[in-house]
Amino acid sequence: MVGAIAAFLLCAIAALAAFPWGMLDKIIAERLSNTLDRPVTIGSVERADSFSLHPVLAIRDVTIPQPDWVKQSQPMAHVDTLRIGFDSLTLLWSGLKLERLDVDGAQALLIRNADRRTNWGGSEKSKGGGGGSLSLDTLSLIDLKNVAIDYRDAVQQREFAVTLSGSSAKGLRVAGTGKVRGNAVKVTASGARFDEQDSKGRWPFALAIDGDSLGFDAKGTMAAPLRFDDSVMQIRARGADLRDIDALIEAGLPGTQPVKMAATVEHNGNRWRIAALRGTVGRSDFTGKATIEKRDGHTQIDGSISASQFDFADLSTDAGEARAKAKEARIGKRVIPDTAIDLSHLGNTDGTLHIHADRLLWPGSKPFRALDATLT
Repeated sequence: MVGAIAAFLLCAIAALAAFPWGMLDKIIAERLSNTLDRPVTIGSVERADSFSLHPVLAIRDVTIPQPDWVKQSQPMAHVDTLRIGFDSLTLLWSGLKLERLDVDGAQALLIRNADRRTNWGGSEKSKGGGGGSLSLDTLSLIDLKNVAIDYRDAVQQREFAVTLSGSSAKGLRVAGTGKVRGNAVKVTASGARFDEQDSKGRWPFALAIDGDSLGFDAKGTMAAPLRFDDSVMQIRARGADLRDIDALIEAGLPGTQPVKMAATVEHNGNRWRIAALRGTVGRSDFTGKATIEKRDGHTQIDGSISASQFDFADLSTDAGEARAKAKEARIGKRVIPDTAIDLSHLGNTDGTLHIHADRLLWPGSKPFRALDATLT
C-alpha cells in the first residue's frame, strides 16, 4: 500500500513537472478578463523549458484595454514579451509565487480619477471572489528592458512618466519626469543587485523626487528585494507647502508655510513608525515621533511633537492667513489666533497627539508664552 501511494505521488509530481502550461493561454486570458472586467488578449503562451517543477513560460503580445470610463485609445498595458518562472507545487495550496520575471517591451498608462477610481482595479463583482494572491517578493531573477509607465493621478494632482530597467544581477533603475501640483519634478530610483546586502543582510534602495518647490529623498533597506512592506528609510523632504509633500505620502496634511523635514521611517506590514522627526514650518521648528497603523481603510495615530518656538500662522497658507486677517478686521482680535487649519483630508483617522511648545510666537501682545496640549 505504501509503495502504491509513493508511486502515485511520483507519477503526479512527474506529470506536474511535464505539464504543457502553454495550452492554458485561453484560460489565463479569461481569468484576467474576469478579474479586470475587460477583454484581455494574449498572443501566445509557450513553455520555455521542458521538464521542471519550476517552469518558465514565455507569454507574448499581452494587451489589457482601458475600462469603459477611461476615454483613451492607448490600452492600459501592453507587453511584447513576458517570461515568468514559478514554483508549480505552491499552486496546489497557495497563490502564484513568482521566481522569475523578464519583461522586454512594455507600456502602461495608469490612471486614478478625481473620485479615486483606478483603471488597474477590477469591478466590484470581481473583488473578494477568492483565489490565490500574487506575490512579487519571492522573485529571485528579474530582467527589465524597454519598460515605460505613464501614471496620472487627479486626486493628488501628480503625474509621472518613467522608464524601468535593470536586472537582479545588475540592479534596478527608474528614471523619468513628472509634475506634482503643477510643479515639474525629476524622478530617479534604484535598487541594488539582488545578491547585494548591507551589514544586516538587508537590500539597499533609494528614491528621489526633485523640483524647484518640492524635494523628497529616501534611502534605506528592505528585508529582501521588493519587500516594500518591510523597509527602513532615512527620509528628507521639503516643500513650498506641506501639501506638496502630502501629494506624495497621502497623509491628509494641511496647507502650511514652507516646510523642511527629516525622519527615520520604518514600515512593517500595516504599521509605520516615524522616529527622529525634525524640521521647520515657516518660523516654527519641531521634533517628534509617531506610530501609524492602517487597517481596513482606517488610520490610527499615536504621536508627540515638541517645538522650541511655534507660530500658529505657520499652519495655514497665505490664502488662509488672508482670510483670517479679513475676519479679524470685521470682529476684532481673539486671544487665540483664528488660524484656518484644513484637516478635511484626514479621512478615517483616530488617535492621540501630544504637543509641547517652549515659546509661542504671537503677532503683537503675548497672552500665553508656552503650550502643552493633548489632541484626541
